[in-house]
Amino acid sequence: MEELKDLSPHFNTVHGNVPGAFSLERVKISDSIFEILVPVMNEIHGTNHSLRFWKIVMNDYVNAVISIKHVLEQQELNGQVTLLPINSHHVPTLKDKVIARLPSVIKHFKSPGKLNTIHALLSENNDVNIGLPSIKSVAEEIGCPLPLYYSIYPGSGDKSKRKKVNIIAVAQANIYFRNIVKRLPKVYVEYFEKDFNSIKLYKASSKTFHLHGTPPYYNLLVIAKYLENGAKLFWYQHGAYYGELIGHNSYLLENSLADEFRTWGWKIKPNDVPWKAYRLEKFKLQYDAGPKTKEFDFLMCYPDVYQTNLAFYKTGTEYFLNNININKYKKLLARPRPMNRLFSHANRISFIKDNRVTIDSGLSSMAEIIAKCRLVIQFSIPATNFMECLYIDHPTMGLLDNDQPTDIVKPYYDFLIQQGVIHNNFISLVEHLNKIDLDQWWATLIKEPMYLQFKNEFLRKV
Repeated sequence: MEELKDLSPHFNTVHGNVPGAFSLERVKISDSIFEILVPVMNEIHGTNHSLRFWKIVMNDYVNAVISIKHVLEQQELNGQVTLLPINSHHVPTLKDKVIARLPSVIKHFKSPGKLNTIHALLSENNDVNIGLPSIKSVAEEIGCPLPLYYSIYPGSGDKSKRKKVNIIAVAQANIYFRNIVKRLPKVYVEYFEKDFNSIKLYKASSKTFHLHGTPPYYNLLVIAKYLENGAKLFWYQHGAYYGELIGHNSYLLENSLADEFRTWGWKIKPNDVPWKAYRLEKFKLQYDAGPKTKEFDFLMCYPDVYQTNLAFYKTGTEYFLNNININKYKKLLARPRPMNRLFSHANRISFIKDNRVTIDSGLSSMAEIIAKCRLVIQFSIPATNFMECLYIDHPTMGLLDNDQPTDIVKPYYDFLIQQGVIHNNFISLVEHLNKIDLDQWWATLIKEPMYLQFKNEFLRKV
């Protein structure tokens, strides 16, 4: 059959019109944009902030203008600018702006007084964390949690700053850079000085910020201002892919900005510090707290399914379900990747037409879902849930989608392929499923020295 020529995924590092999140080309483009933006931003505001400062504050915007590069380099765009950056492959519509803004406004009014809390905590503590899991080990080892703050912006801000922007934009010979400057969101122009001056400094040179993930804009501005005045930044790995893909943009950025980048056990760059997998420990606590019903033979765990990869996953799923042993695997669960926690995502994998398969909404707890399944099959690896399963030694396997593995992960990939944990295509995955005794296979695997070594280096125990 023509469609079975290649049942291997090639999406994580695929090169298209827009350089992806694991593209070294995207890093180069980002650097070229910051070369332009740093002097521009300092000129607008009469400041002398560092490259590090502006990278922390404005990386969301740089990501957004790279995603829409194919539009911004074609023609000069006019029209109203956004309040905050919106990452999209098209010029944001009014609907896009409302949808992007609404959650932050709701969060602001649901939790008033957060700004006062931030200042109170910074006045009393030298070590603070943002985004780290709320578990005992973090509370004992890392500084006190700093709340997330979502600012609102009444009025029109300082319009004189926008006039400066427009004058600077006209002077840009390159149409792409002219659009980038002209379309600077309002938080970086009209409202920047107000936000910046609202942040009070308390013994900044004594502060250490422990950061897990990327917080809202205002929290990033707090961190950037403190770092400009002598504070330290320890950034923590918060998911899979880190240490596994050479061109991982988030890792390259976060490592370059951090005084220490604390990993789940591995080390590549000089300021990488092998640490602990706090996020995986939180998952373990959630998993351990519930019953292990194992009512399904396995879970089919999908990545984000979108236009580019829909045909692949539809064809691959059909082959997979038509060829697995129906006597061994009779009751199956499929879960779409949730892109939000508000509405069901079942329609993303509605192409599944098999009465053995129950389609989950994607909204329920992943720990609870896994406890219902004897085996978890990842349809794309690297994946954070793959690491979560291995951390708790829950049987898992899946499809490898990484054509630029780091040197440190290659030996482990070779081992996991040899053991039948990861596969290069649906065909190999089906063959392995049909031949193994699941319990016996897994019990043998988790005792292997190389398996234990992998866990220590890539998902270190808390």
